[in-house]
This record gives sequence, structure tokens and C-alpha cells, in this order.
Amino acid sequence: MSDTPHLDAASAKGREFLGTRHAIMAGAMTWVSERHLVSAISNAGGFGVLACGAMPPAILEAEIIATRALTSKPFGVNLITLHPQLDELIDICGR
Repeated sequence: MSDTPHLDAASAKGREFLGTRHAIMAGAMTWVSERHLVSAISNAGGFGVLACGAMPPAILEAEIIATRALTSKPFGVNLITLHPQLDELIDICGR
């Protein structure tokens, strides 16, 4: 990976866990972490995370579909546990 073997060893678990080239996870930021940023991070070898926030289920589903169209790499979705439609959002993420 790099010219510093000790860094490779230190980040190996993170890379394996995330399924990415780099052990870098980009935290979700409301209104910023959308399909373009998330797919760019994932395509660059990191782990992008969509910010769901208060999105209704239909918008989250569209955002996930659009992100998948921009990357074949792994990415995540940040869900707010107090969202009134949390169960539906979880179902959408599992598709």
C-alpha cells in the first residue's frame, strides 16, 4: 500500500472492516454528504457515508440508487435513531 509498512499494518483491520483501499471513513454531514461526495470518497478508496438526517424514505431510496449508479465501491448510510420512519429507512438500506 504505502512506503511505510508500519502504517499498512496499523490500518489493515480498518481496511478489512470497511472493505476499502484506505482505512478512511468520511462521516456524514447533513446537506453535504450526498451522492456526489459519497461516491467520490468511495471511488478514491475511502468509505463514504450518506447523511440521511430527516430524509423521508422515498428520498433516501433515490439517493442510495443514485449513489450506486456513481460507484460500485462500499458506502454507508447514517440514520438518525429518532427518525419517525426509522424501520422503513432500515428496510431501504437493506435492499
